[in-house]
Amino acid sequence: MALKALERIELYSITYEKAPHDVIGSLGSKVDEIYERLYPKVNGLIVLSTCARFEIYIDSVGYSVEGDISEVLGEAVRYAVKLEGYEVVRHLFKVASGLKSQFIGEHEILGQVRKAWAYARRNNYTSSLLNIIFKRALIAGRRVREETKLGYGAVGYPQAAVELLSRILGGLDGRKILIVGAGQAAEAAVKHLCIKYRPSRVVIANRTLDKAVKVARLCDKGETAGFDERIKLLSEVEGVIVAVSGGVKVFGEGHINLYRVPIVDLSLSAATDYVEGLVYTFDHVKKLSDEYLSVRLSEIPKAEAIVEEEVGRVESDIVLSEVRNLTSNIMKLSAKLYEIEIERTMKSLNGGDADLRRALRLAFHSYMKKVLRPLILYFNDAALKGRYDVVSEVHSYYVRELRRWVE
Repeated sequence: MALKALERIELYSITYEKAPHDVIGSLGSKVDEIYERLYPKVNGLIVLSTCARFEIYIDSVGYSVEGDISEVLGEAVRYAVKLEGYEVVRHLFKVASGLKSQFIGEHEILGQVRKAWAYARRNNYTSSLLNIIFKRALIAGRRVREETKLGYGAVGYPQAAVELLSRILGGLDGRKILIVGAGQAAEAAVKHLCIKYRPSRVVIANRTLDKAVKVARLCDKGETAGFDERIKLLSEVEGVIVAVSGGVKVFGEGHINLYRVPIVDLSLSAATDYVEGLVYTFDHVKKLSDEYLSVRLSEIPKAEAIVEEEVGRVESDIVLSEVRNLTSNIMKLSAKLYEIEIERTMKSLNGGDADLRRALRLAFHSYMKKVLRPLILYFNDAALKGRYDVVSEVHSYYVRELRRWVE
């Protein structure tokens, strides 16, 4: 039964593995259009949109939506990969676990999966089947993070630069940090810094103030400064990350020796004079990143084993969900029956007593739950043992007999 239900699941995936980042980035504006265009033609769908992937998870009714997807995505559709059934489940679980990320084991993706699912639920776009799969995907993602070192350290160079500075300073909580630059690398460094740590002050110094303001907003303690203020700021901070391009000289040897503040220069072309023990170059950052990556790669088999365990539990989740639907049907009819019995009892007592009515309702409800509990436990056990036909047959008998009394 579960396997047949999973045949309805489809995925159209566009990721960094095949598509340029600017193409993926442009698709973020199409999320609402995808929902509006496809939802009337499917049981449910969830769109996962990040800077590195754009994925459409569909609970299909058998009607092909490839034409609709092509029209909405345009030229980007040539980068799309289609998966079906269990392969969709396995793919999603690996995504949520960080196994499919550009930087393996990244932390943000689990929250992005949760956010995409929450948006679909809030707007009634999802389905019960997709809910089961996404709920189990989040469990898989959490387990991988808790039971393995797949997320150890940081393998992205901006994130590794932050970790290197943390090692140098013995932590970054409560520290005053200067970031020189406001490009993508600086933005990624600030985001990692302010999500993982609690610095007391983060100053973004850049030639273009508008860009500095944008990056500073990523941190509660963020503030901005002009590029020409960078030297003065060395006397006010405890650590510096430099992330600029174009061969700009940011700090000279004299100022470095004067202020004695550790500097991590993330720039590919050194923007800071090298002073041993105070300046750490891109090579230092890369070495640390490689160290983290080595640990993460060694954890892949363990993470994949967890994913497979959770994939194996999806079928049970679906079976038990179907059983809950059947037992809910019986419970509703039974509830209607005990309301009828309450009314009959009240009439025989020349009723109208609200307290008595409430007492009877509570009594009948408690009785019904106790009487039906063995049946519900049997349903669950039988369904998990592959005897769903028995569950369905008993359900039919129950419903037929109960309806004789309530309809």
